[in-house]
Amino acid sequence: MIKAVIFDFDGLMIDTESLWFDAYYSVAKEEFGIEIKIEEFALAVGISEVPYLELIEKQVGHPIDRPSFLEKTTRFFKENVQSIQPREGVEDYLQYAKTNNLSIGLATSSTLDWVEKFLKQFNFYDYFSVIKTYDIVGTKKPNPKVYLEALKGLGVQASEAIAFEDSLNGYKAATGAGIHTIVVPNRLTQYINFPQGTPSISSMASVELKKFL
Repeated sequence: MIKAVIFDFDGLMIDTESLWFDAYYSVAKEEFGIEIKIEEFALAVGISEVPYLELIEKQVGHPIDRPSFLEKTTRFFKENVQSIQPREGVEDYLQYAKTNNLSIGLATSSTLDWVEKFLKQFNFYDYFSVIKTYDIVGTKKPNPKVYLEALKGLGVQASEAIAFEDSLNGYKAATGAGIHTIVVPNRLTQYINFPQGTPSISSMASVELKKFL
């Protein structure tokens, strides 16, 4: 019996991952006249910024001023993230879980201050009884620790929970903790090759939460 639902944050609840692609794409086109392919950019999601920069340098044909480039992409991101909105269906899932007395947790590789800022902005904060972040548990996905700590905080077994993720590292972390996991890819992570048979839906607006319970 499912007693708890655990959500990822970046990319799943708000699509910051695609916004980072937009930042790199915009600056690369302005600075070097190149167009980054989203399917190639997606391969480095959840790793670090180094593969992104190497991808750009490969297209440009020479090393770039990485600190300057990162400064410009970060500026683009910060300017545009202010108007970001939750992904479709997220609030419906939270409301259904709360109405049906499911415990709700959050497990993310982001930091607590980053997550809390948006949860409070969208009035989502009070839905969560447990929030586990990178700076709390000390490890990032695909390490399953953030999910294991979420399970512990929720007081449920892995078999009693269901997780929702958007990235391959997140999927590995959740399934590594033994949790049945549904992938909801975003505009960027739809290009990632997940293991064959991975349960997935196009958005939370396309399938009601009760279908998974």
